[in-house]
Amino acid sequence: MKKLSIVKSLFVLVTMFVLVVTVTYAWIAYSESIDGGTISAGEIDYTYGGEFNDGSEIIYPSKNLLSTAITVNNQSSIDTQLRLIVTYTLIDDASTTQKIYKDDGNDDLKVVFDSTFVVDGDYWYYQALDHSIETMGVLSLISSIYYDGNDSSNEYASQNVDINLLIQVKQADNVSWSELATYDFETGNPT
Repeated sequence: MKKLSIVKSLFVLVTMFVLVVTVTYAWIAYSESIDGGTISAGEIDYTYGGEFNDGSEIIYPSKNLLSTAITVNNQSSIDTQLRLIVTYTLIDDASTTQKIYKDDGNDDLKVVFDSTFVVDGDYWYYQALDHSIETMGVLSLISSIYYDGNDSSNEYASQNVDINLLIQVKQADNVSWSELATYDFETGNPT
């Protein structure tokens, strides 16, 4: 009889233990919450326009290298951001290098922006680093790119030059940058 009583007690104890664990787990699972947030759902939709002059043309200081201005047409259904980077051939007395345009005193190239751009690191951001483009329609980006005659001189004579413009766009929040367009201008002696 004592054995039966001990077995019943152990059974009740195990049952109570399982019940307590189950109720506690259910209470914890029930009280868990996920912090709310917003997710922008939509589509990034840009087209671009503009082009460089024919690469076989002879270029000279202050000659606009664009035959048509660089523009984008924003038809996105969500807020976006845009940035660009310009690289070009820099020739000095000792060497030829590819340089990133930052509009500093060491640049032989000049870029005329039609919109407000802010430089940060190597990139030019449309209006500001965190500014969202909310308006739809055509945005004028660059109207002119040229080598400045005050900074560039005879070292460029008969040399090949290369100018690259990379435009990137992304959703305004928490998404990585995607390439929209790459423009490439390369010229040298006409053939």
